[in-house]
Amino acid sequence: MKGCAFFCVTLVTILGSLCIVEACNEAICGPIVSKCILIDACSCDFGNFTNSKCLKNCTLCLDSLFMDCCACVGLCKPKDNEEGMDNSSSVEELKEPLPELFNVLTEEEDLLARWKSFTYPASDAKPVKNILLIKGKRERTKPELQEDTNCTVAFMSECSAMQKCKDACKSMGASQYRWFHDHGCCQCVGPTCLNYGLNSPRCSNCPPPDEVDNIEQEEKIIKEMNRIDEQVMEMEEEINDEFEDDDDVDDDEDDDEPEVDLEG
Repeated sequence: MKGCAFFCVTLVTILGSLCIVEACNEAICGPIVSKCILIDACSCDFGNFTNSKCLKNCTLCLDSLFMDCCACVGLCKPKDNEEGMDNSSSVEELKEPLPELFNVLTEEEDLLARWKSFTYPASDAKPVKNILLIKGKRERTKPELQEDTNCTVAFMSECSAMQKCKDACKSMGASQYRWFHDHGCCQCVGPTCLNYGLNSPRCSNCPPPDEVDNIEQEEKIIKEMNRIDEQVMEMEEEINDEFEDDDDVDDDEDDDEPEVDLEG
């Protein structure tokens, strides 16, 4: 009973410390971090990386949740939410664009809502940032633009893989495509645009970041709880086997005891 009370107090202390650690997701990391600390797998001096055995044991204990929970035990720095990938993107110049086709497809609203077009003055283009150029040079030859030249881009409604984005923009006759890393938002860029179109994703049917994060967190929590349940069941089976073995030993001892003749 004392051991059980000590275990509960220790567990409460661990869970309480998780709340103090900034950017530590208690819902996802609480069970696995508690287990790793209780079995002394993560009691390392993380300021001293010479103890490689302890560090490796901690990463193995955290298992698939290492990247989510390493900050909870001090093994890595907390995630910087401001360094998200919402606006980082990959861009590429497309060979043999068809400007006439692109202009026809984007001058009016698409009746099937496959994409949404945005038109703005080409001179309003903002400096590019957080981009990865797939092929070619960073600075392409700038088109000769008149003062009133507009730029038109088309954002696909559905998010997709980068290759699908490239194929879609090529089929529309676009000059460039821009694929945003976070959720795969695809932007097809017209011939008179500078700096690869708009710097932020505007795809209409992509799930918002919070919704995606919540789904991923729920999946991780369910997976971790199922794994802990399996471990608990294994422990219960081992305990039951030990009790059965003890009962068998007691029965054997009872059989070996001599019978006492009470009639005599």
